[in-house]
Amino acid sequence: MLSTLRKRVKVIMIIVAVTFIAGFLMSEVWNLIRRSERGSRRNIPPGVVGQVGDYKVSLEEYRQVRQYIAGKYHKDSMFRDLTNEDETRIEHLAWNHLETELTWAKIFKQTKLDITEGELEWIISNFPPQGLLNHPDLMTDGKFDTNKYRQALANPNNRPFFAQYAREIYEQLRPQKLQLYVAGAIIVPRNEVEQTVNLANTVATVTALYIGPTALSDSERNYEPSEAELRAYYNKHRRDFQPKEEIRELKFAFFPFTITPEDTQAARTRIDEAYRRLLAADTGSLRDSFEMAGLMFGDYEPDTVSVAFTGQQFAPPVESIVRRLKPGSFTRPLATGNGWQIILLDSARNDTFWVRRIRTRVKPDEARELAVQDKIREFMEQTAAGEFDSVALRMNLMVGQTPARVVGRKRLNWSVQIYNPGELVAWAADAKVGEIMPVPMRGPYGYYVFRLERIVPVQPVPFEQVKEAVKWRLRQEREKKLCGEMANAAREALKQGKSLEDYAAQNPRVELIHEVINGTTDIMARGRRGAEFVGAALALEPGEIAGPIMTNWGYYIIRCDSKQANERPVLNRENYVQSRQQTLFQELWDKITEQPETRDWRLVRSY
Repeated sequence: MLSTLRKRVKVIMIIVAVTFIAGFLMSEVWNLIRRSERGSRRNIPPGVVGQVGDYKVSLEEYRQVRQYIAGKYHKDSMFRDLTNEDETRIEHLAWNHLETELTWAKIFKQTKLDITEGELEWIISNFPPQGLLNHPDLMTDGKFDTNKYRQALANPNNRPFFAQYAREIYEQLRPQKLQLYVAGAIIVPRNEVEQTVNLANTVATVTALYIGPTALSDSERNYEPSEAELRAYYNKHRRDFQPKEEIRELKFAFFPFTITPEDTQAARTRIDEAYRRLLAADTGSLRDSFEMAGLMFGDYEPDTVSVAFTGQQFAPPVESIVRRLKPGSFTRPLATGNGWQIILLDSARNDTFWVRRIRTRVKPDEARELAVQDKIREFMEQTAAGEFDSVALRMNLMVGQTPARVVGRKRLNWSVQIYNPGELVAWAADAKVGEIMPVPMRGPYGYYVFRLERIVPVQPVPFEQVKEAVKWRLRQEREKKLCGEMANAAREALKQGKSLEDYAAQNPRVELIHEVINGTTDIMARGRRGAEFVGAALALEPGEIAGPIMTNWGYYIIRCDSKQANERPVLNRENYVQSRQQTLFQELWDKITEQPETRDWRLVRSY
């Protein structure tokens, strides 16, 4: 009996081994077939679904992140059945979470910044969770009792709660600590402050000669270069007529969503439900609840870290509300251009606010969206033969006049928002001319189907294609040269003793102008004459002459007639220093937190 059992087990093991080997070989054959079918994708590393900077994201790593995001999403959805829309959003959230986490991991590694155990203990001891500040067990005579709080902190039964609070503080504090270090390192030089403030509060009255195209004769202005001149100019400046990087131009057809009053009400209902959940949430883990509410009800991927806004970036009514918030508190639902938002204030410094947001947008219901998807499938089936424009015309679709451009095979240059631009870039980087992206791209207002229209290589554009541009540049440079010669001649005449007024009287085509400049912030003067004109005029002392000053408008020779301090200063030192620090901080912070180039191969892998 035992020998029979051993034989059976041996047979079973052989069958399992053969099945495994066959399955493995068939999967590899299938991968080879798929790779050969997608010829242009054969260079994708095996087992990799994307790349963030130099870091390759493995299939298993992505699945784990997706499972984590899906679990949080499902839990906050009260374990309801998820729709296709939910699954699509989970895919986007998982990829965005990976991008953000990998970016911050690199930042922390480069800066070697961390939170020490002592810092964390000090913050927890001195900054209780918002939800405990009014807890009845921690009050004495109607006021929060610090001693009772520290006793609660030392109680072993409360460790799970404070461990969660410590994790939240740790995740929030590292970015904020880096922000403080960056902000503290920005110093505006004193001489820059003095010079800028003085020039901004100076009023100068000037007289100037303007020598521009109007000073030229009709024959000079209407000059028509010969074919030989155009070709000679083109051959000399060939590199000016070529892109710096390869450009892949994408034609697209747009499938819009139809919006109804019921859709507007649905967006309002979602933001109200998110607000209700936040009010009922445990304030000790409010930020985690805020992210979960965003995952559940929001229509935009929630930020895993705070986003910095200056006061001017908010609409005036919203700015007023945000300024009254305390760190850790949030607004009621506020109207936006196409929906509603709830804003949570993490921290504030001067005029910069670090916030998180839950946003809903007015969008169609799922039934109408499914109808749009059916229309997309029909369109893609009919365009398989390459009749993109004619099929779009027959189906009454809008084909974009301005193409989307993938520059250098690594970044998308397009003003329209789509949810996953990395996926589009990854496809376009290896697509062939005439190929249609096998899946549509989703945006806030509809779907986009893309077709690779043409590839502009890094080489000079043929002469005939840029002939008109060459003609325009040649004429502009010739006019600029003639105006410069006239301006130099005028300057020489002034050195011989002529006044600006005398020279203008003797040369009717030269314009004599008078300007009152109210400091460097004079928008009207800058708009009429250019920043170079304003800067040169304010640098002069009464009676001094400067020029020729070249601007985009032409040449100026400027005389300062009078100069005095503005009776009503438009800029003070404190405001300038604060504004300059904020500008420098934002530029530096954007550079530090800039996400690296990403490649999204999930579509290819069909994970």
